[in-house]
Amino acid sequence: MPEQQTAKPALQVDALGRKVWDKTYYAKVADAKTGGKGDNIEQSIATLLPDPNRKVVHSVPEVRENLKRRKEFVDVTKDVGKVRVINALTHKSQQGGFYCKTCDCILKDSQAYMDHLNGRKHNRMLGMTMRVEKVDHKVVAEALRRRIIQENSASTSVTDLQKDAEERIKELEAEERERKKKRKMCKKLKNNNIENMSVKTELDGTNDMLEDETAKLMRSLGMPTNFAHAMK
Repeated sequence: MPEQQTAKPALQVDALGRKVWDKTYYAKVADAKTGGKGDNIEQSIATLLPDPNRKVVHSVPEVRENLKRRKEFVDVTKDVGKVRVINALTHKSQQGGFYCKTCDCILKDSQAYMDHLNGRKHNRMLGMTMRVEKVDHKVVAEALRRRIIQENSASTSVTDLQKDAEERIKELEAEERERKKKRKMCKKLKNNNIENMSVKTELDGTNDMLEDETAKLMRSLGMPTNFAHAMK
């Protein structure tokens, strides 16, 4: 026969009227559901979650080289004006401040962040020492010569762009002058056509008046009026 289940305890309250739980009874119920392996399951789940108190140990390269110039650009203003909602489970890289992925740490202001990037700890994690390479005057002279060539080529390109822009502006100004000249000529021709049309209209009106006077005179003399039209 199956084991008889323990009866559920009666509801109990304390002096303040709050419900009191029977911990012994509910512990037995939990063991019956999990088969007595509740602690083991909780421990196995806990191993999958990160331990907030455990520090991450980074491996440092055994052989380190001299300090080199940083190639990437550090933009400390990329998150200005942004709003983020964070909680206890938010990763460090998404929290407020400046996050260093190499050292897995957060700096709260830009000055401290730049000091960290230029500091001994960060460069040690990158496999570099704080020593710089010693070079002779020939290497320095060659580097300066390359720098001068780059600056001259850049200035030359800027000068060429300025010249091209000036030439283009001159071409546009010439086109605008030609356009204005054509517009002025068209306007002048239009005005001349209007004047010619008005003169022609006046002449036509004068001729009509002369024909009317001639017709009246011939009618008064008893002559046929179509004679005036035949005289044209």
